[in-house]
Amino acid sequence: MEDREIWSFKKNAEETVRVSLTEYKGHKLLDLRVYVEAQTGQQIPTRKGLCLSRDLARDLFEGLKRAVEIVEGKL
Repeated sequence: MEDREIWSFKKNAEETVRVSLTEYKGHKLLDLRVYVEAQTGQQIPTRKGLCLSRDLARDLFEGLKRAVEIVEGKL
């Protein structure tokens, strides 16, 4: 399976965060990775990020949803 970018957003002026579905050694993964622009102009991944089993996507979502609720003062 080829990497499939699902979402991306600017972290700051130099960095972009990408959410992708990928596969490594037969394991289907969810990858949240920071990318930077190389001298060639191409976006390249950094070591900064989180890669986990797709089975944990719901747990990650619930944690992020709760964090947003707290940040927005709903909890």
